[in-house]
Amino acid sequence: MNEILERLKETRRFAKMRMGQAAPDYVTLPDRPSVGFALVPLIEREYQWTLEQAAAIPAPENVYGVDLRDRTMQVCTLLYALRMPDNHQQRAFESLEQMLDEELGLEPTEINYLSECYQRMVDFSSPSMDGLSDEQLEELKKALVTIDWNALSGKPWWHLKGVFMTLPAGLPLDNSPSLGSILSLIGPSDEATSTPGA
Repeated sequence: MNEILERLKETRRFAKMRMGQAAPDYVTLPDRPSVGFALVPLIEREYQWTLEQAAAIPAPENVYGVDLRDRTMQVCTLLYALRMPDNHQQRAFESLEQMLDEELGLEPTEINYLSECYQRMVDFSSPSMDGLSDEQLEELKKALVTIDWNALSGKPWWHLKGVFMTLPAGLPLDNSPSLGSILSLIGPSDEATSTPGA
């Protein structure tokens, strides 16, 4: 295993979290407080599956189609994100059909609520919340330094630009130009927010 892969393996705290090796978020349904779930982030393979399901929806290219694909993304995400409270490796539902069953499944308002909980968990994640130690953060920094940025193109470069575009304005960068200077070098914000290949 090369050095970069070894470092990435050591710093995959987020992936370990969703496999139940660290505490996930716990949520209960507002109208059914006796029903609760463990909520874990998706791994890349699961996320790609949700994208494929949404893309496969035969919907028109209008507002209705966008809403339908968004909803498909939400329910597919929850299929993998919702786990049993006492066993984080076991999914709460075996299939989309079970999760959406009229008698046994989730109500539309509950899907909305759980989707918001999932998004908050992902949006407000941080190194400290994920339990990364100072040593692990240093290892991650070292791994990033070894990347040949000139060799990046397509999706890897697009995602890297997206990272900088989502950093708060005025964020101090250690021994580096200001964030504004960096953003001016990598292009306007609309490039970073558009989908590659779109």
